[in-house]
Amino acid sequence: MIIKDYWFKVLVGIITALIGVGYTAVEKRIDTIEAQLEILKEKEAACAERIVRIEADTSWLKKSNSRIENKLDMYFDKRYNRGFSRSGTSVLPGNNWERMLNKK
Repeated sequence: MIIKDYWFKVLVGIITALIGVGYTAVEKRIDTIEAQLEILKEKEAACAERIVRIEADTSWLKKSNSRIENKLDMYFDKRYNRGFSRSGTSVLPGNNWERMLNKK
């Protein structure tokens, strides 16, 4: 009986030790993941700030782009007698884009 009790206690001790080691490893891994998550949150905030700055820096480009588009629209309206848009699709019924291109 004493031998059985001894081996049972050894077995319980080994299992307890393994559970403790596994639990410690899991805790360390959780701490590592939480630290990585904090770093990612900081990087996300920095990226959001950069996006806001880039959008502010490029607002003039959007205005310039719309002015250029307006000038192109005016050019195509004059060139093709207001019958076509810049994309080449007919805006008036009965007009044929290929015919207009070959007419040049």
